[in-house]
Amino acid sequence: MIQQQDIQRRTVEGRRLTYIAIGDAAGELPRYMLQGRKEPGYIVKGNSLEPWYWESFSEQGGVRYVYFPAMEISPIDSLRTSLRDRALPLVQELAEAIQKLPKDFLKLNNGVLPIWRIYFIQGGGILFFPEFLSDIIAATGDDNDRYDSINGWIRHGLEASFTLCDQMTQFLYFAATGKVPYHSPVVRETKFRVLPLVTSAPVLAPTLDSATRRWIDAALTLSNNDQKKATGNKSPAEGLQWWLSQTAALQWKLPALPGVLDADIMARLQADSACSAYLAAQAKKAARRIFWRKKGWIVALCVVIVAGVSAFAGSQIKRALTPPYTAGMTPEQVITEYYTGQNELDIQKLEASLSGKAKSPVSMEVSNLFVTRQMRIAYEGINALIPAPDWNDQGRPAIPDYAFIYGVDDIIVQQTGQNTWVATSVLYSPYDYEDLRPADDEDTLELPASESKTMTVHLYEQTQEFTLELNKKGWWEITHIGDLYYTPAGTLTVELYTQERAGGLGMSQGGSIL
Repeated sequence: MIQQQDIQRRTVEGRRLTYIAIGDAAGELPRYMLQGRKEPGYIVKGNSLEPWYWESFSEQGGVRYVYFPAMEISPIDSLRTSLRDRALPLVQELAEAIQKLPKDFLKLNNGVLPIWRIYFIQGGGILFFPEFLSDIIAATGDDNDRYDSINGWIRHGLEASFTLCDQMTQFLYFAATGKVPYHSPVVRETKFRVLPLVTSAPVLAPTLDSATRRWIDAALTLSNNDQKKATGNKSPAEGLQWWLSQTAALQWKLPALPGVLDADIMARLQADSACSAYLAAQAKKAARRIFWRKKGWIVALCVVIVAGVSAFAGSQIKRALTPPYTAGMTPEQVITEYYTGQNELDIQKLEASLSGKAKSPVSMEVSNLFVTRQMRIAYEGINALIPAPDWNDQGRPAIPDYAFIYGVDDIIVQQTGQNTWVATSVLYSPYDYEDLRPADDEDTLELPASESKTMTVHLYEQTQEFTLELNKKGWWEITHIGDLYYTPAGTLTVELYTQERAGGLGMSQGGSIL
């Protein structure tokens, strides 16, 4: 994250210039990035919108800088230090300025504006770096820089029209606590549930108005339905009008700070009983989710080895006599493996633990996608499937333009009765189920064609009931799968890149992104 100390004023050959350190100088910038006409940034002050251009780059002492005619500017990081006392009016000014930018200028990354594109000008106004310059900063910085300035601010599953409203609210939380609300892996593992301000403010921001604390907490946990009501079908920039109207009456009384240390913030939170209890419970829940997502396959593999199960039993008689590979698993693991079969488009794995009378409601869809994938492997030499859990684990990168994302993630299984369990999860699908024509059915679903540089992935929050019973041979079987209830949970816009289609590019058979 660019900080105030990364911004320097220098005099070079009699000219006053501003230098911003953007990363290590190791390696040269790609030449194509430095050719052609410069894309302008903008300075927005009140109703004024002026194009702005940087001059060039400089490398000194192993650090790469971008420089331009001198300006007194402060980065987003200053909201928690020198600008903390004015954070609310400054973020309101930022929201108003974003609405005045040309529509093709924003080019959000998964709904958010990279914070290294935003600078507050001393005396009023906002400087916005162009996307081109942002790409150069991204190429120069390391993974931590990109996470601190982009990915750490992304909250998956938001309504597309609400993303900038959420980012503006994050800026207020950041100013009050010194912490990026979604930065911690623990927060991201627990469905983006941040430590509430009503709990942390007495420790980190005791003078913050109680109504302001409650509003920020409520805005960061707004349901998709309420997000839709707030911003409708507007663009993210237009949706900011709701945010501005909501924050107009808020009070902001916090002092500026000379500096902030992340370690000091955590020490103060851990010293408070209420905050430490919340963080401990959240960390425990996150650890469980990480274990079953990352290590659960080891448990399954051990069971398969001990049981000697063949996943490809030939005849129906052999299948009836041979234990499924899920034999020996708990009901929760059996249900999780059911979704693993869906993610891998593996019908045998999907139906491995089903009793003869149980039917999977997604078998037809999985079969359809399996045939599509296998035909492309056979005729084009590519594996187009990218399982959603693998894509999430690798930071949701851009994907080849021939690929598609599909699968179930964030699976939570809870027992609700003696032999019943309910699984909640998030489905990532190329299909917009809400927009299918009434005459359509699952037999005729086709993957949406993408002619643009992005692909839309539809998210659905799913709830499904499973009935499991111990059979006479001593392992759990799924005897009934209830109706699948899903709720649209927004969309994700995935960047695409063109790659030569040969030799199994994209996702390897093992499932990793190449």
